[in-house]
Amino acid sequence: RSMDNYVDKNNVIVETADYAASVNTTTPVITADPGDPKQVTIKVENVGNFPDDFNLEVEGPPGWGPNISPSILSDFQPHFPRDDITLWVEVPSDAPAGVHVVTIKATPSEYGINPSLTYAIGSCPIEFHINRKMEVKITPVLSAQEGEENDELTYNIKILNKGNDEDKYQI
Repeated sequence: RSMDNYVDKNNVIVETADYAASVNTTTPVITADPGDPKQVTIKVENVGNFPDDFNLEVEGPPGWGPNISPSILSDFQPHFPRDDITLWVEVPSDAPAGVHVVTIKATPSEYGINPSLTYAIGSCPIEFHINRKMEVKITPVLSAQEGEENDELTYNIKILNKGNDEDKYQI
């Protein structure tokens, strides 16, 4: 499915532009566990009317550190798609369960230089569905106690939720 989004410099959706890119992937939804490394192939096409250099940027949640390569497409000719672009994401080990979005943008280097031409930034959001991780750590807080037969002794325990989502525990 195509995730193209052509937006001009005034944030208006346009159908065609002198300088524009189409960005998409065949895997717009990825399921992952916290700490998983993920790699996604991205396809970019110059759908404008002229060759240009395109800068590729990637935005993601804080701490995710997504990386894209190559990050510049030089002398990119119209209508010759590139499908050798790779997005790498290291899902943080403390990533909360739920949906997180990483977005790839392709911006023509000529963007906004000549007001008589039209420009469009191509973008593609990728949803990362992070699985719920259930983990609990129970540690007794030991104290020396003495008692006779049938005496009731009380001990404290510490319970730590080591998962990536809120949870309830019953002991």
